[in-house]
This record gives sequence, structure tokens and C-alpha cells, in this order.
Amino acid sequence: MRTIAVERGLGDKRGPDVNSTLLADTVLVERGRHELNKNAYPIVSVQLETRLSAAIDLRDLVEVSDPSSNLPYNARVTGIEITIKGGDASQRLSLERLA
Repeated sequence: MRTIAVERGLGDKRGPDVNSTLLADTVLVERGRHELNKNAYPIVSVQLETRLSAAIDLRDLVEVSDPSSNLPYNARVTGIEITIKGGDASQRLSLERLA
């Protein structure tokens, strides 16, 4: 069985080891890289209600203007929920951004 030890920086940030007998070395390395990136930075989940827009897709990066902080931030779209009531349509976006 092949094992990829997942470490970042000077070896002080560890992730779970990746083990598999069925995966090629290149796939194991990519899985290790994914584990590192997934746990590298604290992520905050945000819900945002917007007007309906067909231009937004899953995994898009969007810029959000937050009126409470006056600083825009970038976030990745992880979910889209569309609601239609009567003649009104809106969408709720699930976003992830760095903390």
C-alpha cells in the first residue's frame, strides 16, 4: 500500500495521510495537495440573497460588497437556490470565503 504523508510549510502543519493500493502515484500526490489546500486557511460560510442572475454558476468566484464593513471580499459559490413566488424571482447563494 502506498502512503502519502500530508505536510505543509516546515512540516508543522499536518493533514491526514492518503492511503490507497488502487491509485497511481500522481493521483495520490494530487489527493495530498487537495487535503493541504482544504485545511490551509479558515473558511467562513456565507448566505447571500440576490436578484436572479443566470450569469452565476457553481464554483464561480464573486466579489461581494458588505455594507457592514465597507470592504468588498471575494468568495466561491458553493450553492444556488432559486425561489419564485408569484411574479418575483430571487436566488440565495451559498458562499465560502477566507476568514
